[in-house]
Amino acid sequence: MAAFLLNILGKNRTGMVADVSRCLQAHGVNISDSSMTSLRSAFTMMMVLETPPDLDQQRFEIDLQNLENRGLNLHLSPMSTEEATASTPLPNYSLSVLGADKTGIVYPFTELLSQYQINLTDVNTRLLGTSESPIYAMIMEMELPSDCDPGDFKQALTQLAQELTVDATLHPIETATL
Repeated sequence: MAAFLLNILGKNRTGMVADVSRCLQAHGVNISDSSMTSLRSAFTMMMVLETPPDLDQQRFEIDLQNLENRGLNLHLSPMSTEEATASTPLPNYSLSVLGADKTGIVYPFTELLSQYQINLTDVNTRLLGTSESPIYAMIMEMELPSDCDPGDFKQALTQLAQELTVDATLHPIETATL
């Protein structure tokens, strides 16, 4: 079984996910992991795919090209066995940031996380409020390493938030056990 990373970008419209998943199902391709979201008028998908050993690669690529003819931009990249079987880090904290919109909010927070060797697992930002008074909202999920003191990190976050005149709140995430 081969593995691929499929990135798709297109103008947001009803049925995009159905079109893509129909194509994958028709070829016996399994979606093992995915992230899909709309961002204003765009919709993006990122999927880890597992293909069956008897996949007709040529027919599969033709069908993917047909999706491109429907206004989707696709990029299919093979994954090594190591990449395809790597475990996805589970976030153990989330950080919410809220403040007046201005250039330069994302970088200082991501740089601070990098300094603490904290791995980001998900980042979402949105403009809220009105055009006259825009509010910037950012939510980051992260994996704090075991040797990172949450108290020290929280203190650094508080100082950074004060410097940027935004609110920043660190929340532990409880992991669900199945």
